[in-house]
Amino acid sequence: MKNTIIITLWILLLGSSQVFAHSKLASSNPADGQSLEQSPSELLLSFNRSVTLMTVVVEHSGAEQAVATGFKASSDAAQQYQMSLPRLAPGSYQVRWVALGADGHKVKGGFAFVVLPLAASVEGILPVDATSAVVIVAMAAETIDFALAATAAGRWLVSDDSGWDS
Repeated sequence: MKNTIIITLWILLLGSSQVFAHSKLASSNPADGQSLEQSPSELLLSFNRSVTLMTVVVEHSGAEQAVATGFKASSDAAQQYQMSLPRLAPGSYQVRWVALGADGHKVKGGFAFVVLPLAASVEGILPVDATSAVVIVAMAAETIDFALAATAAGRWLVSDDSGWDS
């Protein structure tokens, strides 16, 4: 009888640890600490169990306003939440969230990611049609020709053959 009570208590104790486990963020996209070469189009939050997400704030360091995610709180619980993001400028971003777990506890957390400068300078700027590409190549060639001519003239002026004796 004594052994039965001890075994029953152990089973209850081990089984109840799942009940008291709090919800937490299992993964995100972008991931914590990730450096991105292009602006992410969406934010994905995945939790270890269903939660009711109450707030999500995405902040760009140095910016006065938070990034618009279109997130609207709902009383529906889910394990994953997906939000569209506008095109993000290069820089550091901080994501903060608050959720209500199934056990009634409020949980919160955050993470950071970086959009690298190359993402804004290349993405969406390169020409689509061949005519624009030819114009850009021609402009680049003219710039290089000017730079070479200026360099040659500068070398000639400082050389002994220039006739400009001091």
